[in-house]
Amino acid sequence: MSPGIAAVLKTLVLPPGAILLLALAAAALWRRHRRMAASLLTAAFVLFYLLSTPIVARRLAAAVESGFDPVPAPELLRNAGAIVVPGCDRYANAPEHGGRDAASACTLVRLAHAATLHRATGLPILLSGGRPYGEPEAEAELMERALRSDFNVEASWLETKSRSTAENARFSAVILKTNNIGTIVLVTHAVHMRRAAESFRRQGLEVIPAPTGYYSAPDTRPLVTRILPSMKALTVSHAALYEILGGWWYSLRSA
Repeated sequence: MSPGIAAVLKTLVLPPGAILLLALAAAALWRRHRRMAASLLTAAFVLFYLLSTPIVARRLAAAVESGFDPVPAPELLRNAGAIVVPGCDRYANAPEHGGRDAASACTLVRLAHAATLHRATGLPILLSGGRPYGEPEAEAELMERALRSDFNVEASWLETKSRSTAENARFSAVILKTNNIGTIVLVTHAVHMRRAAESFRRQGLEVIPAPTGYYSAPDTRPLVTRILPSMKALTVSHAALYEILGGWWYSLRSA
């Protein structure tokens, strides 16, 4: 599936796009089926509110972030041959970088954790990410530049052809196996780890998860702030639902 088609489908099935579709369906049915339209409009409103609250967003994130040790055991790290970091989109046409693309904030979170693990273990780093829409530079190249300039760490390998998590795993596995590496430390956001780890395992690699950027970390603020809607919470809900649906889709494709 092309990245463009995938982006359209993602917009249609995830919030806020899916909620907008419910509202549009309600508008279309309002004259002839007012009761059904009212039900759809109510559902859209309730979904929008719930998915926009931190308390719901964090619980959705916890559903996909659980099951991994946040800190890999030292004895496991000793068995690894490399640290692998999939890309997390790009900061396109960044004005402060002269209009060039740069590593996104999401990607920088992963690179920071990878740099910390590299300093602790000495393991080489593989950066993975291509040009989903034919951009001048691959995500892995943007990541390499940021890793060097921001964290003073050099990457050992770049995988520059992938356009999805499944391709991150497939193309990275070729590089890793060529270098006789069968066990990796995988660094990605906790919400993305389940799908990413499974993708790399399907390529015959042993995966040691090293998640970062948790969205489900405990919220100690007053209850009132956790039930008030916010765009940040809606973004977290979107990310969690994307991973849940993505996991189902990957399972269907491999069945």
